[in-house]
Amino acid sequence: TIITPVIVVLYSGSELNDANLQREIMNSGSLVVLCLLSIIGGLLLKVLNFPAPFLIGAMLISALSHGTNLTPGYVPNLLEGIAFAILGTVIGARFVGVEMKSLKSCLVSGLTITLAGVFICFLATSIIYKITGIPIIHIFIAIAPGGLETMVAMGGLVDAEPTYVAFHHVMRLFFIALLIPIVLKKII
Repeated sequence: TIITPVIVVLYSGSELNDANLQREIMNSGSLVVLCLLSIIGGLLLKVLNFPAPFLIGAMLISALSHGTNLTPGYVPNLLEGIAFAILGTVIGARFVGVEMKSLKSCLVSGLTITLAGVFICFLATSIIYKITGIPIIHIFIAIAPGGLETMVAMGGLVDAEPTYVAFHHVMRLFFIALLIPIVLKKII
């Protein structure tokens, strides 16, 4: 997740915060409808024990409501910025209580795994690009290792098709949620 924005900026040649400045903004009524439906969708998926129910529920509701033109337009930049600030705070808060000594001891292995993941991602991206012709940056964001919400947001910032990006990351989460219990049963 950390290295992907750097790669996106280097590849696209533009600043992420300059993307999508001229776009149709969603009106307040549509925004309220979208928020309420997203909460309902999240609650429903929570009852069904989905992973990341509010995130996936909101994305599904947003895709459906935008696809049917129930809630046309984009979320206002200010609200989007607030959401990104909250997201960054939530991610950063996961480090509460972790000592610097622990972080340093994990640095080499963390960097090695990150570089290996990026290399595999670049290799897969180039193969998929040669087969499909889909823009390289769209493929990279769709298959890059990282958090679902971060990659979908980053995809939107560089005009990658959000459905394409979200689909790949949701499928990854689905298969992880499906396969890990099976693998653990075989190991244990």
